[in-house]
Amino acid sequence: MAMGIVDSQLRSNTHKTYDVHFFGDSIHTTVTHDPEVVSRWISDLDSDKRIVGLDVEWRPCFNRNTSNPAATLQLCVGRRCLIFQLLHSRIVPPSLIGFLSNPSYTFSGWA
Repeated sequence: MAMGIVDSQLRSNTHKTYDVHFFGDSIHTTVTHDPEVVSRWISDLDSDKRIVGLDVEWRPCFNRNTSNPAATLQLCVGRRCLIFQLLHSRIVPPSLIGFLSNPSYTFSGWA
């Protein structure tokens, strides 16, 4: 399979997981709005991997005088990715704030 997405079919209200197949690689992806799922994802990271792919998406804004808050935060470490739906979350977990401010990690993304 060159490319494809396999839904793990979890019976969960807090998150969904997918395996994204891309030319021989498989990327395990978690999509959630739940701060506890984010904290678990961070705590399960491989401590040897220190480079993090990062991207943030906003809702489109069609008025020059208005800006929308960030909608999603996307993080990838090795072959594990997290899509955190910020707009639907009650809080940003302290574990995420600590992770993003940890100088041991190198964050890379597009500007």
